[in-house]
Amino acid sequence: MKKTVKPSVEGNNESVMVKSEQSMGVSFNTWKLIILGLAFMAPGLSLLATFNLVITAGYTWMGIPLSYLIAGVAIIITSVSFAELVRVFPKSGSLWSLARGAVGSKFGQFSIWIYLLEILVVPAAALIPAGFFLQSWLGVPPWITMIVFVAVVSLLAWGGTNLSVRSMAVLFIIQVAILVAFAVSAVIWSINTGNFATQASLSLTPAGSLFGIAGIMVGATVAVYSFLGYEAPASVTEESEEPTKSVPWAIVISAVAATGLYLLLAWAFVLAIPSIGLFSLLYYVNPVPAMGNAIWGSGIGNILNFAGIIAGLVSALAAVTAASRVLQKLGADRVAPKALSRVDRKLQTPVIAIGLISVITMILANFTPWEVIAYTIATGALPAFIITNLLAFWYYRKDGFTLKNIIVHGVIPWAGIFLCAWFIIFGVPLHLKWILFIWIIIGALLVCVNYAFRPALFKSEGGSEPVERGVSRPIWGLVGIVVSIVLLIIVCSAFSVWLTFYSSGLTWWHIIPPYAGGDILAIALTILATVIFAVSTGVLIFRDRLFKRKEVESR
Repeated sequence: MKKTVKPSVEGNNESVMVKSEQSMGVSFNTWKLIILGLAFMAPGLSLLATFNLVITAGYTWMGIPLSYLIAGVAIIITSVSFAELVRVFPKSGSLWSLARGAVGSKFGQFSIWIYLLEILVVPAAALIPAGFFLQSWLGVPPWITMIVFVAVVSLLAWGGTNLSVRSMAVLFIIQVAILVAFAVSAVIWSINTGNFATQASLSLTPAGSLFGIAGIMVGATVAVYSFLGYEAPASVTEESEEPTKSVPWAIVISAVAATGLYLLLAWAFVLAIPSIGLFSLLYYVNPVPAMGNAIWGSGIGNILNFAGIIAGLVSALAAVTAASRVLQKLGADRVAPKALSRVDRKLQTPVIAIGLISVITMILANFTPWEVIAYTIATGALPAFIITNLLAFWYYRKDGFTLKNIIVHGVIPWAGIFLCAWFIIFGVPLHLKWILFIWIIIGALLVCVNYAFRPALFKSEGGSEPVERGVSRPIWGLVGIVVSIVLLIIVCSAFSVWLTFYSSGLTWWHIIPPYAGGDILAIALTILATVIFAVSTGVLIFRDRLFKRKEVESR
């Protein structure tokens, strides 16, 4: 492994722009990478926030453990493909680096466009349910929670890898300990009430769903959301020890461990529901804390609210850590504005990328319903999984017809493609299919525009080495980022309008808006945070250019 060379600059606290071939130092070993992947998925938050959605999707009912199992199989398959690609392209940037190395820059840019629909929204998806849990417990207005949580997560992410990983590890252990304790209590409670035999058997067979295997498969489509983030270790490849070994192992282990944990907890949660058949409306509305009150006693169920809050913070921190590294890599490779590649000299963290993600998170978390966020992420994640499996098959097809190649790079990727395609075709609602189609078309058009105005980015086709910059127009990279953010907001707003007019019937607890559209103070604080970020970024860029000019003049 090549040693990293830090840029030489004056001043102890100066931030620097890193070149694309430079990394930010080695900070992640295999265990830290596994913690990053598991923390990103946030088992506690995912189960607490989506349990009722998976139950009602396709009338999964008591078959919910099988839905998580099927979703987990699809993720494990995709994780193998992801791991195989990382072995040959050990670069940060996640899907961008893999697609660029396996196929070329055009497909790499298109792939990362699809992937952005997931990674830029995940932090908000993690914090919004945490705000609901805190409101349910202590009555704190969610918009206040969002602002405070975004600030805390941003500071922890900025504080460096060691601080953020230690925080993730401690908080992850706390949330899992609470959930496992509840799972054990649920099993004991079910045995004592005489429901165990019936519910335990039905929960592990298609008979537990009102529509059999079809209902379970639709539920699996929603359950996929809970696994998002298994690939997070790939975003910090260049900061990892022995990346060709540690990162692939971490990706696969994260996916397998999460599948086992979800299966166990979902099974136990089903046992905790007193009404066989799950027809009680009470348990559609934030069901898990209600089950906690039934098992542990009135008020003690708030421990599960606490677990949800902790899980939200952990997931958001992991998401910001991973997404900022992806943006840093895009900036270093000049696909995005170069400013995103800036790292703090002392802490070695991508400060502008973290700031940008924090601003996006604050806007989405305060002004977009959680369901809009969740479905938007799923809309971007499933095509990204298909692309990952296709890349693994395409790159390794030249290795011939050996048994290993046929199974690992043929059968496994195509099984993943089939499952993810099934989820999209039969599990994603029609209006979301249209959103995905429009997003794909816009991504293809942006690649064409980028190729027309910045041809130098496409010279190193099919290679994993950074592209040398020729004559280019940096403004187009900024335009691409702005367009992405605007389009993302438009997509969320359009779905929000649809949800308003067509969400009659069962009321999910998530639909209560966490945002403060009519609260002047919340709007003012959000605008202020955005302005501060924009001004700070401008000042840092100006200082960089001034420093570079003085350096040139001194020579």
